[in-house]
Amino acid sequence: MEVVYMRIDEVKKLVSMLYDMELNNYMMSCCIKNLTETMSGLKKEKIISEPIYTVTPFQDKEIKVGEIIKTCAMIGFFLGAVPGLITGCEDGDGSGGLDVIFTVPLGIIIYGGIVGAIGGFLGMIIGSVLTGKAEKENKKNRKSLEIQDKKNHDYAIKKYNEDCRKEKERLENEAKLYNQLSVEKRVLEKQLTESENTLKQLYDDADIEPAYRNLVAIGYMNELISIEAATQLKGSNGLYYLVRKELRQDNLEGILNGISDKLNTIISQNNRLHSELMHMNQESVRLSGKILSELKETSKTQMEMNDSMRAIERNTRYSSYSDALTAYNTTRMRKELEYQAFLKRVR
Repeated sequence: MEVVYMRIDEVKKLVSMLYDMELNNYMMSCCIKNLTETMSGLKKEKIISEPIYTVTPFQDKEIKVGEIIKTCAMIGFFLGAVPGLITGCEDGDGSGGLDVIFTVPLGIIIYGGIVGAIGGFLGMIIGSVLTGKAEKENKKNRKSLEIQDKKNHDYAIKKYNEDCRKEKERLENEAKLYNQLSVEKRVLEKQLTESENTLKQLYDDADIEPAYRNLVAIGYMNELISIEAATQLKGSNGLYYLVRKELRQDNLEGILNGISDKLNTIISQNNRLHSELMHMNQESVRLSGKILSELKETSKTQMEMNDSMRAIERNTRYSSYSDALTAYNTTRMRKELEYQAFLKRVR
């Protein structure tokens, strides 16, 4: 087909539909990338450590029986020393002679020793009673700690088992979601491949030069034809010439030589395509988000219905779980059929 003989409205329509195809192919590529990134974050198992039984340290209450006996004996000795002192003085001749020197210490030793021994014996009894009481208290406290340790461990085991159950359930759900997203991705990849083939056929049918068969060049072309800066593709003032001139001014002439940077770089350098490309990015996020949302909302019973047979059927027919993707593909196929019909009419 010789595009040079097309009317201006037909050239506008031609460039517009090629630009629409390029934009939507770009959007589908972004959506496939989004789905791939989402899938890469699924089915990652978390490490859940099994709880270890821990014993709370317990310090027994210790009764120092020896110290009690010693203390009581000393108290007894000093208590006994008083009457011993008095008795020793009375046993002397009352003249304050040398015999007092012997009777007083002797009385202190005898009485203090006897009462001190009694005090030590009482201290031993008191120590034994306190020791028995302390042992009972220690046993009670130790048992209480053992019970609490067991309760804590049982709770930890219960939580561990619950966490393991939830983790298993999460992995099963994510595995199912991963498989469903794989189907959606294959459907979208199939649609993209078909759209790319359709676009190539449209380019061939429209006799567009290979250098201008890309999103950026067609985007420039669409802008120029919309303001009727040119009425035909070829010629000294045709769209090819004007697009090359505009790309040169924007330092993007490498696009026509097959030297194409990432579109993100082009977006940052060129505000002419910025809004369209950003809109397509947003649309890809919206579509991939809607696909993910729909799959998550699908009930478990519906998804488990004869899973193996449905998987085979879906993989064979490339049908989609998502209404959003089905609606998008239906819209794109209808538009592409319209575009093909248009080119047949203007040949």
